[in-house]
Amino acid sequence: MLHAKIFSTYPYFCNIGAIAHGQLCKNNFLEEKSLELTIDLSTLTTGTIVGIACDTEDEKILSILARHDNALVRAEVAKNENTPIDILWILTDDENAKVRENVAENTNATADILSKLSKDKNIFVRGKAGKNLNVPEDVIMALANDEDSNVLGMLALNPKTSKYVLAKLCKVNDRYVKQCVASNPNTSVDDFLDLADEEWIIRAAIAKNPDAPEVVLAKLVDDKDGDIKRLVCFNPNTPEFILKKLANDKSHIVRDAANSRLG
Repeated sequence: MLHAKIFSTYPYFCNIGAIAHGQLCKNNFLEEKSLELTIDLSTLTTGTIVGIACDTEDEKILSILARHDNALVRAEVAKNENTPIDILWILTDDENAKVRENVAENTNATADILSKLSKDKNIFVRGKAGKNLNVPEDVIMALANDEDSNVLGMLALNPKTSKYVLAKLCKVNDRYVKQCVASNPNTSVDDFLDLADEEWIIRAAIAKNPDAPEVVLAKLVDDKDGDIKRLVCFNPNTPEFILKKLANDKSHIVRDAANSRLG
């Protein structure tokens, strides 16, 4: 049975559930006192405990909930940005993949943690490790050789991923991976131009990419699909000369989109 102690100053009369969530019913007539509450977690609903794990900033409580029997609770501890690094490290060995996945996604996950999780048996854990901004370069290079498209796609979405790695991923024969490469700000002009000849969903990713080079957007002006050209109109990086050309497009939808940007 797990117990959690909460030390704080709260109105004298307040229910435990509200205290656990930090939701205080303030009343000027209630005397504030420093309270030490020992909560028997077995008396709380799973939803309440999950909420505590999600919202609390108390490292002691997070340490206790990291050992909870319910994986939903541990998963929220793994996601909580206030969870201490040593607890995140322990959770990298959790039997539940969602818990490990949330550790890999945590913005405080260290390079060592991400390096370990990049070798996880679960593809979503490896993928989230590859997408985390704290992932080191050597792990990015290693994950670029992963055999799973989900992992490669997540890696391709990471703005830390270099042009060299993106060029390698651009050659992967997988729609999702190429779509992710087309969404990355670091993709080279040559790779963007190659991807501009791919299927619709990949071209659409380029058209929506605010970092897409002008020369690539100019190529999409002649796209056979009006929806692609409409997306180009709304791209913040599309220059005026391209918008003026699209303002004369045969499709009224494209023309309206271009004119709305031209003002």
